Amino acid sequence: MQAVTDSYTPAPTRPGALALSYEWIAYGMLIALALALRIAELDSIPLTNREAAQALAAWRALHPALPGSVIVPESPLLFLLHGFGFSIFGGTEFAARLFT
Repeated sequence: MQAVTDSYTPAPTRPGALALSYEWIAYGMLIALALALRIAELDSIPLTNREAAQALAAWRALHPALPGSVIVPESPLLFLLHGFGFSIFGGTEFAARLFT
């Protein structure tokens, strides 16, 4: 028969556990670099006509007193993302492109 004990013995550590954490650090650095490069150049190229029409629809929804007719957005999700960007960052090309 075997004796039953209530003591806890931790599981042995794996030799590959440290390599996995380095891998996750590398993934995080790669994602951070990609975000930095994307955000750095968002407002350097002007909006296209289609992007401007989508952004203007959201801008006019946030500011209904502006002159002009109501623009019906083509994409509800894009309309919400533009509105969210404009409400946080104001009416800039950066805000129009940040969440799209």
